[in-house]
Amino acid sequence: MERLSETPTICPVTVTASALSNKWKPVIVNRLLDGPKRFSEIRRLIPGISSKVLSQNLASLETQGIVKRRIVADARPVLVL
Repeated sequence: MERLSETPTICPVTVTASALSNKWKPVIVNRLLDGPKRFSEIRRLIPGISSKVLSQNLASLETQGIVKRRIVADARPVLVL
């Protein structure tokens, strides 16, 4: 009998499910599909999410490389994309 490799294969579906494994992350990503938004725009588009939870989830998505944060300094108020 052949022995399978000792190194596990990485399943893209498993990685994606793990990255989006809470209540808000899929909703946030969905709202960002049509382009960059300000924090307040995202919050307005997602009824029921608190600023703290949105901020934590955006930071996590950024760490995972799913979203990219960009600060536009010449915009008033400061624009974070």
